[in-house]
Amino acid sequence: MSSKKLIIFLIYFHSFFILISPQITQKNIFDETNLKYLKLKNRIFRGAVGDQSFKDGKISEEGFKLYAQLSKNEVGTIFTGYTMVSDYLQNDNYHTFRLDKDEYIPEFKKLVDLVHKNGANFLMQLAHIGMNTVSKSEILYAPSSLPIPEQNRFSKEMTKEDILRIENDFAEAALRAKKAGFDGVEIHGAHFYLISEFLSPLFNKRTDEYGGSDENRARFLLEIITKVREKVGKEYIVGLKINSEDGDKNGITEEGFIKICQMAEAAGVDYIQVSGVRWFKERINNPIYADIGSKLSEKLKIPVMIIGGARNVDELNEILNKSKIQFIGMARPLICEYDLIKRWKNGDTKKSKCISCNTCLRKTPGVCIFNKNKCDLTSPEPARFQSIKMGEYKVTYLPDGEGTAIPTFAFKGSTEEI
Repeated sequence: MSSKKLIIFLIYFHSFFILISPQITQKNIFDETNLKYLKLKNRIFRGAVGDQSFKDGKISEEGFKLYAQLSKNEVGTIFTGYTMVSDYLQNDNYHTFRLDKDEYIPEFKKLVDLVHKNGANFLMQLAHIGMNTVSKSEILYAPSSLPIPEQNRFSKEMTKEDILRIENDFAEAALRAKKAGFDGVEIHGAHFYLISEFLSPLFNKRTDEYGGSDENRARFLLEIITKVREKVGKEYIVGLKINSEDGDKNGITEEGFIKICQMAEAAGVDYIQVSGVRWFKERINNPIYADIGSKLSEKLKIPVMIIGGARNVDELNEILNKSKIQFIGMARPLICEYDLIKRWKNGDTKKSKCISCNTCLRKTPGVCIFNKNKCDLTSPEPARFQSIKMGEYKVTYLPDGEGTAIPTFAFKGSTEEI
C-alpha cells in the first residue's frame, strides 16, 4: 500500500472510530437527572438548616415564606431543617420542626404542596439531637454517660429499650413524612447528633453490641435504616447525611467512614451526603469534602452528595467531572442569596457572596449579614426594609419578594472597617 493510500485509510479509520465511539458526556450542575424515581431539574440540593418556625403544631408565616422563596428560585431539591422524630427538645425556646405525632401531618402537607407547586422537590431531614439538648427538663440521651460542658450534668447511657424506642421513632416519623407528601427522607447521621454520637469513638464508649468496632458503632444507624425502609417501602427515597471526619484525631477514621457508608448502602439508603465538622470551624474557600466525597463515590453504587464550601459554578462543574460525585448541597449561600441558583442559571455566574462567617447559624438563625467590612450582628429588632446598602454589597434577609422583610428576622448591622 502506498503512503498516500495509507494516509487516506488512516483518516477514514479515525473518522469511523470517532463516529462509533461513545461520547463522553460532561456533567453540569444544571443537568436534568434523577434520584431513583425522582426527576431533578438540576444537581443542586438546598442543605438542611435548622428551622425555628414550628410552634404549637403550626408552621409560621415566616416558615412558609422561606420555603416559597427557595422553591420558586430554581433550587431543584430542598431539605427541611432537621426535624425531631421524638418528643425531645433541643431548647425550651426553640421552635424546631417536629414530626413525632400524626396530628402534624396536615400542616406539613400544606408546606409540601407549596414547594411542589413552585416546581421543587422536597425531602424531610429526620434527626434526634441526643446530647445537644440544652433543655433543662430533658434527659440527655447518648450512647454513653459523659459530662456535659457548662451544664453540670451527665448524659444518660441509653438502654436497649431506649435504643429500640428511638429507632421506632425514626421509622414512624419517616412514614408520617411520606403521608405528608415529601419526596423522601434523609436520616441525619452527622454533626454529633444522636446517630453521629453512636458512630463516633469520641462519644461512644460502649462495650456491648452497639460499641467498640465500626460495625458495632454503626448498628444503631443500620437498624434505623432497616426499620425506616420497612415502613416506607423499597421505592421511597431514604438518604443519609454522615460525618466524614469528627474534627479530632480520635474520632471517626476515613477507613471507618467509608466502611459505614458501604454498610448503609447495603442496608438500603439511596444516597450519601458527605459532611463533617470542619465546615463550622473553618473559613471555607472551596468545597472541603470534594476529595473524600470522590473517594467514597468510587466505593459505592449509589450517588454521593457533598456539602460545605460550594461557592463557584466552574469549580463545582470541575468537581462533578473529575469524580463520580453526582450532587451538590448548599446551605449558607442560599441564606446569603436566596436566588443564587436562579442568578447562576440566568448567566450571572459570579461566585456566591457568602463568606462562611456562620453568623446565620450562631446568633440569629436564618439571617445573613455580609460585607467586605467587619460583620457585627447585634440583637434582633423589627425593620421594614428588605435590604440595606452596606458598602458595595447589600445586607439581605429572607425577603418575601415585595420589598418588605420578615420582622422576626431583622437585625442591626455594622460596616466598621476591619
